[in-house]
Amino acid sequence: MASESEYANYSSDELNKKANRYKKVQIGMMVMAVAFAAIVGIYSAINELKEGYQMAGIFLVAGIAYPLLTFGAMRKKIKAELENRQN
Repeated sequence: MASESEYANYSSDELNKKANRYKKVQIGMMVMAVAFAAIVGIYSAINELKEGYQMAGIFLVAGIAYPLLTFGAMRKKIKAELENRQN
C-alpha cells in the first residue's frame, strides 16, 4: 500500500495554482447557487408559487454543501502536501 499523496508528483508552484483554482471554483459555485436561489425565490414570490421555495432551498443546500465538501477536501490535501514538503 502506497502512502504517497496523490499530489506528490506536482511541484509547489503547481500545487499553489491548483489550490487557488479550486478556491475560485468553490466560491463561484456558491455565488451561483445563491444567485439562482434568489432568482427562483423572487419568481416564486411574484407568481405566488409554493414549489419554487423548495427549489430555492435545494439550490442553497446543494450549491453550498457540494463545493465545500469536494473542493474543501482537495484543498486540505494540497495544503497537507505543501506542509509535508516544508518539514
